[in-house]
Amino acid sequence: MHRFRIHLALRPLPRVRRLLPALLALCCLSHHLPSAPAQDDGERHLGPIVGLASIGETVYSASQGGIFEHSEGHARWILQPPFRVFTLAGRTHPQTKKTILILGGGTPGISGEIAMLDPASGSLVTCRVSDDLVYGVAIHPNGTEVALACADQRVLTMGLPALDSSSIRLRHKHTAEARAVAYSADGRHVASGGLDGVLLISTTDSDSEPIVLQEHTAGVECLQFSPDSRLLASGSRDARVRMHSADGRFLRTYSRIGPEAPDSGLGKKPCVWALAWTRDSSALFAGTSRGSLHQLSLTDDSSSQIHWEARGPIFSLQFNARGQLMIGTEKISTLPPPF
Repeated sequence: MHRFRIHLALRPLPRVRRLLPALLALCCLSHHLPSAPAQDDGERHLGPIVGLASIGETVYSASQGGIFEHSEGHARWILQPPFRVFTLAGRTHPQTKKTILILGGGTPGISGEIAMLDPASGSLVTCRVSDDLVYGVAIHPNGTEVALACADQRVLTMGLPALDSSSIRLRHKHTAEARAVAYSADGRHVASGGLDGVLLISTTDSDSEPIVLQEHTAGVECLQFSPDSRLLASGSRDARVRMHSADGRFLRTYSRIGPEAPDSGLGKKPCVWALAWTRDSSALFAGTSRGSLHQLSLTDDSSSQIHWEARGPIFSLQFNARGQLMIGTEKISTLPPPF
């Protein structure tokens, strides 16, 4: 049996031969062309927008694509942090009048890290605070302290602006991952929520044991004090929002948040992943893992669904200075009033 090997000599056609030098030059030129600047593109977020912070006329956002600044319809990329960001908080320092951005995150099961970012200069100061992720951060209204909700069940406080690890103090301890933390606007209370379904509230001027609230039947994913410091709302994996007074008195449960699970029993209830108050405390909104958006009554336990062009799960909500609701999914959507 004979084997035959056939060789095909591939030669470019005459017209192609004449064009080869020009094509090669074009390829070399395109290799050295500068890429488009990311700061001019508001659609360069990668993955969920995990945090939104509104400071004056500017909104800041965080995702795996980095930290962005949004102002007057334009987006500017600031930087890519050295760790994966899971949360963002921002505030104007009352003394220096400078913008403070605090980022939290890390590497699962390896490190929990936070960073303080000066968005004007792009300078970043980082600090490792635990051996697992930081899921939530909040800045005290006087700008001297930051609170951290950690995957190792602890809720820590830390001094600002130094981010000195020697200033770390244990504030709360959950029995499962701590997922969210918030200060009241008057600075008197700090609250945290965890996957144990528990809310813990303590006063910031004492080391007394926190108030323990156990109305949720599943893990707490988000919580927000009202801007007037009177109310505390918390959202959970049980598809409910609970309302308490700032000192822990139970007020009501909103139980019809998001579409129901299928009658077959398959599928999961929607998780409430984000909450936002209007700046005058007159309205409260909740966003879910199903992408549904709801306005909650402040006089009874009713809610109404807001119809909008849903783009997937809602990871973050924030009102800007113009009273527009910023919705963080895989992109940022803006919903103007009336709602």
